[in-house]
Amino acid sequence: MCRATRARFVCGVAGRDDLREPIGAIDLVTLLSVYHHVDDREGLLLLLRDLGAPYLLAEFATQDRYYAARGGLARELRHIADATGYRHRTSLGVTRDYRRPLVLFSREPLGAIT
Repeated sequence: MCRATRARFVCGVAGRDDLREPIGAIDLVTLLSVYHHVDDREGLLLLLRDLGAPYLLAEFATQDRYYAARGGLARELRHIADATGYRHRTSLGVTRDYRRPLVLFSREPLGAIT
């Protein structure tokens, strides 16, 4: 078993909770099976931009009806990158259950792990 001695996990609601206050610096934000349910996506994207975390790991529904405002998932991903400052995207694969794409957004290009 692995013990995380320096990790803190915080749950919050975008647009309601100021997530910067309880945690300070953030290394990774995860949005798993939630983005397509967010009513105020623009507010969420501004929050993600302001948090300044180097990485965002997100899972996306594949149905175009969730991204009708921009004309599909590919355009939505570009909008997320533009609105948040996560200029780089890496596809990590798809989830087993719903076959949803997992995307890692980063502020800097991913380098080789040494």
